[in-house]
Amino acid sequence: ICDGTSTPDLIYVGSNTQWYDDAPLTNIVSYLDTFVTGDSTSGIYTYYVTDSTSVCPRSPSDTVVLTINAIPPIPVASDTSICDGGSIPDLVAVGIGIQWYSDTGLTTLIFSGDSLVAPDTIPGVFNYYVTQTIAACEGPAETVTLSINSTPAPTGSNIGVCFGDPVPD
Repeated sequence: ICDGTSTPDLIYVGSNTQWYDDAPLTNIVSYLDTFVTGDSTSGIYTYYVTDSTSVCPRSPSDTVVLTINAIPPIPVASDTSICDGGSIPDLVAVGIGIQWYSDTGLTTLIFSGDSLVAPDTIPGVFNYYVTQTIAACEGPAETVTLSINSTPAPTGSNIGVCFGDPVPD
């Protein structure tokens, strides 16, 4: 599971269930079929479960591993600003399992991978949201802004001059 999500109960169906948190099976942590571990921070937790009947005092243990994966940090990415008509560079993020979204709610995935070819090509300011996913845990988003600036048009006015007269500045 991912850090910050609800930790599932560990379930074993047997009779006279015993849960242990050590390999020599000396520290019993629960006698119930459903074991609420209480684990909530990133880490790997190993438990051992046995059952017994009137015929067999204790079965061999079964190992149950609960892994709580850390939420990855935001990926490293930079904003880009270019002039209209210039080549639009790919937007690049550094991380693992990079995902690009077009909305702050991270509901519209537009690309998976390190380098996004920006879909916008006209002047304006465009935001993209990039995350990284490690061990099925998606981290928070970084906002990457692409600014395509309008190229200023020169201004001038026509003037009329008679042949031989000086041209005004």
